[in-house]
Amino acid sequence: MAIAKTNRIYHYHVQLSFKGKGTVARIGRKTSGYAGTHAYLDSFIFFPQKCNLVLSRTKKYDDGSILSNSNNSINSQIIKALLCYYAITKDFPIIDKITIVRKRAGLPDYIYTETESFIQPLGGKAQRTLLCNPGVIDGLLEDNQRGQVLRIAMSYWLKGIASEDVCYKFEHLWRAFNGIFMYHGGHPKEFENMRDMRGFILSNSTSFSKSIAITNAYTEQQFSDYRWSRMILNDYDTEAKTNALVDFVYRYHDGRIMKMLQEKLACRRQFLHNSGKLADVNRYIVSQLTTRYDAELVTLVAIKYAYFVRNKMFHGEVIDGSFRVRNNNMDAELYRLNELLGILVLEIMENYHLLRV
Repeated sequence: MAIAKTNRIYHYHVQLSFKGKGTVARIGRKTSGYAGTHAYLDSFIFFPQKCNLVLSRTKKYDDGSILSNSNNSINSQIIKALLCYYAITKDFPIIDKITIVRKRAGLPDYIYTETESFIQPLGGKAQRTLLCNPGVIDGLLEDNQRGQVLRIAMSYWLKGIASEDVCYKFEHLWRAFNGIFMYHGGHPKEFENMRDMRGFILSNSTSFSKSIAITNAYTEQQFSDYRWSRMILNDYDTEAKTNALVDFVYRYHDGRIMKMLQEKLACRRQFLHNSGKLADVNRYIVSQLTTRYDAELVTLVAIKYAYFVRNKMFHGEVIDGSFRVRNNNMDAELYRLNELLGILVLEIMENYHLLRV
């Protein structure tokens, strides 16, 4: 330890000052490591309207080389601090001032001038309605792959909730969700990881009470308004996929889903009839009409249906949603998807300890 202290002769004191309402309460001091070392921890001290960092390094950074270089550890720790701060603030506060001071025993303090200009990572005029429990900071500060995944997801989630554009919001909320389920599943194929995320949500349904409350509040008409028939036609577009369609039906048990399928499966009635499975599928649906399985609505809408919408948008199969002359039914659909995805990603991040390490 004595050698380490001798080698780390440069001490960088960073302060991030904000304009705005600030945090709910003082969080105090936290520590976090950084890529390339597990022996040293940096200090993060969170206050209502500022965040202070103390970072000791062996390297002397020249002026202009910190904020403009995403590869250095001081820059990455500043971004980490901003993600933590923005996660728990009441609004989207403006950064008022950044200062970086390099200290070394026996030498005068050196103040970096590169901090005189910077950009705001969060802008927009959206009203803040979602903020994380302060406990999420511990996950964001983890010096491991899970912590890195959480920080990436948080960056997309924050950009999403800070935007008023429904298409931009959906794109960023989905990316946040996508990054988490790809990590948690750990499989090479996307559908395998979505399957595992579905199981994760169903197995930990008590941790997703807010997401469940959103889908439980859907009226029968609101639930039916999603383009289920188009999704079914898209996902099961050939008769060869009839077995996959049947498997899709049998994965669900909730009566509200069954009632929707009674109507929407008509678009693939011929496929089911030709395969000789129509009668069995109909009997199964009727047998489940009184069953209640709340978490299934969350997984059906947030994973299965949102993935269908995501593919149409991201693969350029539909006109860009922002290229319009008036708000339309797609805006209403994306608004509801964004509401659910925003809460769902929030609840996953707050329960980060349930994700694999």
